[in-house]
Amino acid sequence: MTVETQDTSDQPAAPPAGGSAMHKKALRGSAWTLGGIAASRVIRLANNLILTRLMDPGPIGVMNLANVLMQGLQMFSDIGIRPAIIQNKRGDDPDFLNTAWTMSVIRGFVLWALSCALAWPYAKFYNEPILMTLIPVLGYTAVLAGMNSTSLATANRHLALGRLTMLELFAQIMNTVVVLIWAYFDPSPWALVAGGMCNAICYLVLSFVWLPGVKHRFRWDRDSARDLIRFGRWVFLSTAITFLAVQCDPIVLGKIADVALLAVYGIGKMWGTLPAEVFQQLLTRVFFPIISDMARSGKLERARICELRTRLLLPVAIGTGSLFVVSDAAIRFMYRSEYWGAGPVFAITAIAAWFGIISYTYGVVLLSTGTLKSMTLSTAVKTIVFFALVFPAYQKWHLSGVALCVVAGEIIALGPILYGAYKLNVAMPLRELILSAVGAAFGLAMYGVQTGVINATGSNLAGILANAAITGAVCLGCVRSLFAYLKRSSGS
Repeated sequence: MTVETQDTSDQPAAPPAGGSAMHKKALRGSAWTLGGIAASRVIRLANNLILTRLMDPGPIGVMNLANVLMQGLQMFSDIGIRPAIIQNKRGDDPDFLNTAWTMSVIRGFVLWALSCALAWPYAKFYNEPILMTLIPVLGYTAVLAGMNSTSLATANRHLALGRLTMLELFAQIMNTVVVLIWAYFDPSPWALVAGGMCNAICYLVLSFVWLPGVKHRFRWDRDSARDLIRFGRWVFLSTAITFLAVQCDPIVLGKIADVALLAVYGIGKMWGTLPAEVFQQLLTRVFFPIISDMARSGKLERARICELRTRLLLPVAIGTGSLFVVSDAAIRFMYRSEYWGAGPVFAITAIAAWFGIISYTYGVVLLSTGTLKSMTLSTAVKTIVFFALVFPAYQKWHLSGVALCVVAGEIIALGPILYGAYKLNVAMPLRELILSAVGAAFGLAMYGVQTGVINATGSNLAGILANAAITGAVCLGCVRSLFAYLKRSSGS
């Protein structure tokens, strides 16, 4: 695929009229996405807070080991089919969609077979016998995910995100209800398994009955398969390495540390990556289809991409600075003393997540144009750096050392991503340095506010709430600015 990049840095950043339809959809999609993300994170955090009161760290650590495998199966069940449907010019062709669905179904069954074969060695490796029976059941969720309708991808392609968001929230609510009820009566890893199975079934059923799409049947169109394989070969390799990069810390901690420490680390990481996860969803749902639309037309406009990236990254930078400051006080307020070690992990992983989201915004552009080698190399570098540093870092700094290795990997992995972005003439490292400085300055300001309120009132909660209120107001202003830009761009 040949993509021409226009350098319009000396021109206004507003998109041309030809992109107005896509930007109108993006405006609606942004509202749905942000609303859905907010609701999803509230549900997730409530689930976590309740679980830590129902369970000690040990069982939660075992659940995290099971969750690592579940996420791996979910990532491997995709093999790039969803982004291929969004990106490809034939993304609405029934032959293309049915071929993609056929490949997905086959992949799901293969993954289930592999999970059954790996159950015994995985359980032996972590010395957790219960994993021997958990893994085959978890593996079946890959079969269910593989049979999902391609309407999940076509809805994303056309930014028809209303029903898609409602589907995801319903599945998550059902997952949470099942997990908490099961954990109340039986606080064991089987609660997570039951919730994951419920989530997969909800996705499968609702993807067919709730979202409009083609009627699926098994089909193997050679041209479609060739396009999918060509696109998916790098996505598959990148996904495999991404799984190691994203989950390398719990994979290592599950072996070298007690499972209770794994639970503590997981809580810190969950909170530290919160703003990055929120905006990663927005990038996937809104930014990726916009850039893919540009790529399909054969032109990438530097000014539009830079403007969108800046407006998307600014609230993440602000949120990162705020989270770094509030991390320790928030963990001590929300959790029992057994989990207080998550505070430093929270702060450090917030920094790692900031550099990760910078890479991800570039990755969206590279993925939209089918330029995947830089993404794969970047992810490989991140993984290699982590494994090279983690063992001495853990010996010296324990959980904080593991989190620092994640930061080092994210920073060094920016190199290959920036190289790929330079080749497309969309790299803007100076802006990212400025945004990083803005986030750091905001964090310092929030430290002053939070400390002042705590000293004046004698209440940690008052300081946390003051930080949250100011940060929320500033981030809301940034989001409103993003919506206003999308509205202007649409010509409405």
